[in-house]
Amino acid sequence: LYVCVGGRGTRGSVYRIRATESHTEAFTLKGVPQAHLLPAVLEAPQPLSSWSRREWEPVAEQLGYEAFNVAALDERLPAAPRVRAIEILTEKFGGLDEDTAGKTSIARSADVRARTAWSLGRTRPDAMQLRALVRDHDPFVQRQALEALLSAPRSSVDLVAEDLAPALAGPDKYVRMAASRVLTRLSPTAYRRAAAAAVQTGWQASIPLAAAFAERAPDSHAYPVDVASRILSGDYDVALK
Repeated sequence: LYVCVGGRGTRGSVYRIRATESHTEAFTLKGVPQAHLLPAVLEAPQPLSSWSRREWEPVAEQLGYEAFNVAALDERLPAAPRVRAIEILTEKFGGLDEDTAGKTSIARSADVRARTAWSLGRTRPDAMQLRALVRDHDPFVQRQALEALLSAPRSSVDLVAEDLAPALAGPDKYVRMAASRVLTRLSPTAYRRAAAAAVQTGWQASIPLAAAFAERAPDSHAYPVDVASRILSGDYDVALK
């Protein structure tokens, strides 16, 4: 590890940090009993690195889709191996089937629900299947579902326009930002439906609504400017158009 310090008139230095102990034994799945292969793959260290992939990818292909599908659905497992099972299903086996996605979408673990949304966004972003995840009580799940909607067909996103309202006025700024990005993909009619639903949730929704309006119509418009000036002046009784 190389560390550079200094700058702005101070003395600069570069330090090299090395381990003093000998290297530990390299990660391998050779010799692992068949019954332990699945957990070993799910717990592989640094699974996205080439040296780790060289070990777990052939074993994952050998184990097949069903082994990881069962792991993803197993509520007795901790969240981490279930999340990893969803990732492997997404990368190596084309994603979650409809039945599995429906069950993992209501898992007790928020991490599992969030990774389900992530997986749907990368394989088959079905707006109606993402609908419940968009309205999830966990902000991270909401954000993942909203980002997945960015990959869905525009016509299907229109079907969940009203479901965006709670996210637009929610307490998490990243959720509001993601919801605003989804608004830019709605048809004019669906945008108006989303705005009408959002206005019922409070003045906070006016900001992401105005941001999406400005993005949808990049010319200069009085509406976003008016919303911004009212918010900055403390006049939260903003009329949403």
